[in-house]
Amino acid sequence: MPWIKKFAIPNKKYGPFFEDISTWSNTGINAGRLAEYILQNPQKWGDSWQKDARKALDFLFIDLGNKNWKQFGVTVINEQSEYMYQGNSHTSRAAYVELLYSQKTGDTSKVLNSIRQLNWATYSVDFDGRNEYPGDPFANEIWFTDGYGDYVAHYLNSMAILPDLLTPNDSNHLLGTTSVVRKIDYNKKYVKYEVYDKNSVETLRLTSKPVNITVDGKEILLKSESEALEGWSWKSLKTGGVVKVDHLSGSVILINL
Repeated sequence: MPWIKKFAIPNKKYGPFFEDISTWSNTGINAGRLAEYILQNPQKWGDSWQKDARKALDFLFIDLGNKNWKQFGVTVINEQSEYMYQGNSHTSRAAYVELLYSQKTGDTSKVLNSIRQLNWATYSVDFDGRNEYPGDPFANEIWFTDGYGDYVAHYLNSMAILPDLLTPNDSNHLLGTTSVVRKIDYNKKYVKYEVYDKNSVETLRLTSKPVNITVDGKEILLKSESEALEGWSWKSLKTGGVVKVDHLSGSVILINL
């Protein structure tokens, strides 16, 4: 970590990632994942977490930023310094990490571009899920990074950060979890799901505030009404809202609506 702080970030040495490039190439995936790690672990990183995360994100936006779509009001992200061509997973990844930066720091200056990046990236995906770099005749093979569908995770992460703008308001959706969801059942009167870890936090966009929530059949209370470690919180939006369920000792959660 000290080497990354003192050398890699100041000198923009984020390094190669893809096996088909024979020369040194700074890749957006390395810089983006580094920024993500810093923002998710600010206490481990130390006092320079915000400054260092911003430098990694600026490398994406400035050094790998693609201005060819400026007429549409969006800067998208090229894959790497030795292949300066935009890709939807790289652009949607940058959008997600910028939204994470905004959430952690309160800086909203890149939020609009992030939303437009997410919109732009959808034009790289066909109805059957096939991906390709838009406009590049040499990048239509399925083995390209975007062909593996990693862009989907960036959309889900973005939706969890900005649910009021990025999620549907007429249906219920699980947006994020710190565990693995084994199964989930959406019903008009309830949402029921099972997670792998008993100690977990889930975030859901709901059409209405829960009547009550149980974990393995035992009711947990609204956190503002209880001092217990387990509980749930509610943030109202124009339509419905967002619930966070924090549980320590159960794996089957029932949200009654």
